[in-house]
Amino acid sequence: MGAVTNQSDYKDSLVGLIPKDWSVYTVGEALSIQNNRRKPINRDERKLIPGPYPYYGPTKAQDFISTYEQDGTFTLIGEDGDHFLKYASMSMTQLIHGKSTVNNHAHVLSDTEICSAEWFYHYFRNRDIVNYLTRQGAGRYKLNKAALEKISLAVPPIAERKKITKILSTVDRKLELIDQQITTTQTLKKGLMQKLFSEGVGTQDANGQWQPHTEFKETELGRIPVEWEVEKLSTLHHVFDSLHSTPKFSDDGYPMVRVGDIKDKHIDLNNCKTVSKDVYSVFIKKYQPKISDVVISRVGSFGQCALVVESQPFCLGQNTAVIATEGRGEYLYYFLTSPSCQKQIKHNINGSSQMSLSLKDIRNLKIPVPNDLNESRKISKILSVADMKLDQLSKRKTQTQQLKKGLMQKLLTGQIRVTV
Repeated sequence: MGAVTNQSDYKDSLVGLIPKDWSVYTVGEALSIQNNRRKPINRDERKLIPGPYPYYGPTKAQDFISTYEQDGTFTLIGEDGDHFLKYASMSMTQLIHGKSTVNNHAHVLSDTEICSAEWFYHYFRNRDIVNYLTRQGAGRYKLNKAALEKISLAVPPIAERKKITKILSTVDRKLELIDQQITTTQTLKKGLMQKLFSEGVGTQDANGQWQPHTEFKETELGRIPVEWEVEKLSTLHHVFDSLHSTPKFSDDGYPMVRVGDIKDKHIDLNNCKTVSKDVYSVFIKKYQPKISDVVISRVGSFGQCALVVESQPFCLGQNTAVIATEGRGEYLYYFLTSPSCQKQIKHNINGSSQMSLSLKDIRNLKIPVPNDLNESRKISKILSVADMKLDQLSKRKTQTQQLKKGLMQKLLTGQIRVTV
């Protein structure tokens, strides 16, 4: 690959500046739109014919069934719904291979002698198509076939086109592999949680080796080692509510953590809204969060938790709470995010007239407590290793996505030419 420096090799076109040896076609000219291959099958009918073949909707495979309508490589373009507002064209575009069936909410495009479905897949994902959409009621948009046919796309000579699609497909496969690794690690972590919070890791012998527990008892949380106890969270830690008021935000100052900021193990304080020193002082009167405390959301995406790991001061926004752990928050954080505790939380919410997690609900959460602090630390360490792996994979995915974005911007416009 090489960057082009001679601007005389370019021409203006309906899609912008492109190399002179590239052509511009409409989708209707370049691709075969095969919507006659679509087959709507409702959910109840699909349940009666389970099988190995994917049944695609506008954004993903919705099911797997025993029959198929097409076999080959196709690009699917979402046709209607609120998906365009939620996902934009990138997530409304799918490249599919093999045997499958597509419902009536996605256009089906296949190769022609002019252009391949795979080239169009990569090119279309990088396009702004808002002007081609028609509105159907509140929040619903449609990309009808006639409008799709009029969209313009640039098409390189076949040899260059194949080289570009091979490069971008290689990056896509790398992203798919990373996603698979993330899913595998998440599944492993979930299994570890179920095992560790019911069986523990055991006790240490005179040589410092961990010997598994051999005796267990039944509790309201299920089977746990006999040495463990089940305690209310309130007997272990203090819980502090946020102020129930909306402050005036400032351009700089102290971070205020709100429900939307509580997503993963750590809070990204750099992306929070900020408040002035005076507002901050009011919001920390009850309690100032410290390292190893656990912040939990109470409304909306209730039950989301994050462990405080930075000394940078912050205050709590509405609908959040903080659990003061006195430096012992990691074990609590992992249990609060475990399937067992999340089940408790959902049970409490389902029994409430409002979809919110009250302070009473938080304080009444049942926690399995090892009698040996070293065992709690060992459990936390095991789970933190899984988190470290997930963090590494997440960073690798972000780096690869940024690489692909840069490649798409350059390759799909001919700013970088692929040497043939």
